[in-house]
Amino acid sequence: QNEGCIRINNVLTKETAAKVREAVLRERKISTEQVVQYGANRNDLFGDLLLAPNRDDVLLPLSGGGENSPIFACALEELFGSQGTLRGLYEIIVGRDAKLYEFASLVSDPGAAQQTIHSDMPWEEECVLYTAFCAVQDITPAMGPTTFIPRSHTKNVHDTFFHNGQQTKNEFLRHAHAQGA
Repeated sequence: QNEGCIRINNVLTKETAAKVREAVLRERKISTEQVVQYGANRNDLFGDLLLAPNRDDVLLPLSGGGENSPIFACALEELFGSQGTLRGLYEIIVGRDAKLYEFASLVSDPGAAQQTIHSDMPWEEECVLYTAFCAVQDITPAMGPTTFIPRSHTKNVHDTFFHNGQQTKNEFLRHAHAQGA
């Protein structure tokens, strides 16, 4: 709670991570075809992104009979099921009745611009959303890993970062202890 973020390595087995990665790439291809060839609404298959060229936020199905749904469901079971690697933490933070709001995968191709530092949500007195990132392949610095800034979840930091201009933002980032995912 004090840090606002946490990094936990090896939450999926290598085998599950490899299966999920392949399923994500298949799902991205399927979704792209649905939009380009069949006129599907892009917002039904992809999330909204900053700096989107060469990057997609692929919404992942958990049901519906597609070939990838069972793989994604197994990964969630491995993470949050009764014996899941994140189950205990999940129950402490959000409780047993919390709802999964979105299940998606951020896919970046070579040449994608680094995303700007941003907040997933505006500051609120009570946290309404928790975000979990789970890498399904080893990430190198050249790939532009997700960056987390501990203790950036407070009202003071949000006010400083989002309401005081670029110079103040740059000064904050110079002194932030950012961590790569």
